[in-house]
Amino acid sequence: LRAIGGGDVKLLAGVGAFLGSTHIIGALALAAVLGAALALVIVIRKGVLPLLLLNSFDLVKSLASLGQAGQRSKLDSSAVLTIPYGVPIAIATLIWWFGKGVHL
Repeated sequence: LRAIGGGDVKLLAGVGAFLGSTHIIGALALAAVLGAALALVIVIRKGVLPLLLLNSFDLVKSLASLGQAGQRSKLDSSAVLTIPYGVPIAIATLIWWFGKGVHL
């Protein structure tokens, strides 16, 4: 669905290797919440909240149809608003690691 970039996927793989299978679900859930909060802050500041809602609807529609519904958005357009998702992933990983007291 191309909702996140390749660098974010590699970072998530590294986080999974770092935290292990027992702690990755909680850290990823926290990263999703932090990423959503960051996205809301960015779109509200830029005044494009209706566009976020429309694009979210298109993403869900594409997911429900396994990528066959509608036209895909292109990230190479100058009008595209991207979110630096690596920041919430890194922050969530640190919070999960230090806050939960992961033991090796």
